[in-house]
Amino acid sequence: MKLFFKIVLIIFSLYFILDNFKAYRHIKNQNKKLDLNENLLECILNSTGDGILVVSLDYEILHFNNNFLNLWNLSKNLSLDKYKGHELIDLVSDQLKYPIKFKKDIELTFKENKEMKQIVLFKDNRIIEQYSRPLIINFETIGRVWSFKDITKETNANNLIEKNAQQYKKLIEFLPAGILIHIKGNILFCNTEFCNLLSVNNQNFLVGKNILDFVHKDYIDIVRNRINEVQVESKTPKPLEEKLVTIDGKIIEVNVSTCPYMYEGKMASLVVFQDITEHKQAEALRKKVEEKQRLLDQAKKYSELESQFFSNLSHEFRTPLNVLYSCLQLTSSLIENSNEYELGQVIVKLNGYTSSMKNNCFRLMKMVNNLIDITKIKSGYLKVYFKNENIVSLVENIVLSSSQYIEQSGLSLIFDTDTEEKIMACDSYFIERIILNLLSNSTKFTPKGGKILVTLYDKSKHIVISVKDTGIGISKENQSMIFDPFTQIDKSLTRKREGSGIGLYIVKSLVHLLGGEINIRSRLGNGSEFIIQLPSFLVSNPAMNLETRFDYGNIDTANNVKIEFSDIY
Repeated sequence: MKLFFKIVLIIFSLYFILDNFKAYRHIKNQNKKLDLNENLLECILNSTGDGILVVSLDYEILHFNNNFLNLWNLSKNLSLDKYKGHELIDLVSDQLKYPIKFKKDIELTFKENKEMKQIVLFKDNRIIEQYSRPLIINFETIGRVWSFKDITKETNANNLIEKNAQQYKKLIEFLPAGILIHIKGNILFCNTEFCNLLSVNNQNFLVGKNILDFVHKDYIDIVRNRINEVQVESKTPKPLEEKLVTIDGKIIEVNVSTCPYMYEGKMASLVVFQDITEHKQAEALRKKVEEKQRLLDQAKKYSELESQFFSNLSHEFRTPLNVLYSCLQLTSSLIENSNEYELGQVIVKLNGYTSSMKNNCFRLMKMVNNLIDITKIKSGYLKVYFKNENIVSLVENIVLSSSQYIEQSGLSLIFDTDTEEKIMACDSYFIERIILNLLSNSTKFTPKGGKILVTLYDKSKHIVISVKDTGIGISKENQSMIFDPFTQIDKSLTRKREGSGIGLYIVKSLVHLLGGEINIRSRLGNGSEFIIQLPSFLVSNPAMNLETRFDYGNIDTANNVKIEFSDIY
């Protein structure tokens, strides 16, 4: 029996020992897990960028990480277990710009059972963000946890951004141009100058409005296209001028530049407006002054030309009048001093005087005709009478009628054409006047032995008439003025060739009345070529045959040839 109890006791003892061993192993494993969790927590706290500090309600320091020591410039070998919370404050307060405020903020955090955030300024210009909250376990507050974060760079950067933003804002307000940001026309931002452009006192009044509400109706479509070009296609269009309508209905002219601009993550338009109303007005005034000055200079020029013209004209009139008067005196003297036996000799002499008097009468008629024609041209009284005629035979007959006078001057005259017949609408009397004037002009300025070539070309839709000579030619600088009225290259009273200086002006005017153009090719010393281009067409209601035209005078080719060549010796 005793042996049985001994065996049972041994078994219970072994079981108790085994159970204790299992409990020991479990406790050991739990401690390992706690150590592991504690190390893991320590690693996590040390790996964070913030400084962490845990303090009990009675100011006992429960925990801190390495970053806390670094932020507060504390040695890693420092044993904080020896310090109370308020002692730690005294230890670090000498680093702060405002230590008293810092102490009050810490005391306040213990009194207030809530989260709190303060900014701590260090003497070395560091800025630390301090954030504290209650430490609660099982619904019971047992202390506070602080986190400290260095926000110096971030704060300085934000301050710099804010400073730059303020500077940019001042710059935008200072610029003498309207600045506008809009998305699809809706105004998001504008500066004071843009408000001034639209006569608006408050910038907030424009924010939210549509820019199209202030664009002149003539430019609405243009602005819509530019908005699409900028905000959809991301293009920067060329600056342009447009008109805006102010809040009080006044129209102003502006120069507009616009480009794509990202505004709060959305594509917008950045627009710059410059008021050019005064500039436009000044420009218009300048042009008006320039135009008046041009007209004044032109009037002065024509006044000088007219003075020269009438000076030359007096000479032109005086010469044939003197000849006529001299012939009349001689005729009167012969008649008075001759008897009936000398009558035959007197008649011979009178015939010579009569021929000279006729020629000088023609000269006077030419000058009078030119004066009348230039007056009619300037007043618009001269009328074109179109008739369908063979322009080839018309020009050829005029040339042949002039050949006698041209050949008497020692020149050869040639007419050539690339077609025998060309029926077209023309005014035969205008054509005659044009060709005769050009032929007499070439005869005057071509030395003996020279040539005059008249050529007609058929170009289907138009014809070309060329009058070319081998005369003295015209310099480049004088070619631009020969078709002006009252113009002569040689204006002296002792010039070798007679003329009033309005013949080529009349020619050009007649050519224009026929719907054509006249040009010149010439080189000084190498002759001249006048090229006339007339349109070729037919008229359904041609003018009747007229023997007399009130706007032109008597129609007599032979007589007109004599008149045109009357001043050629």
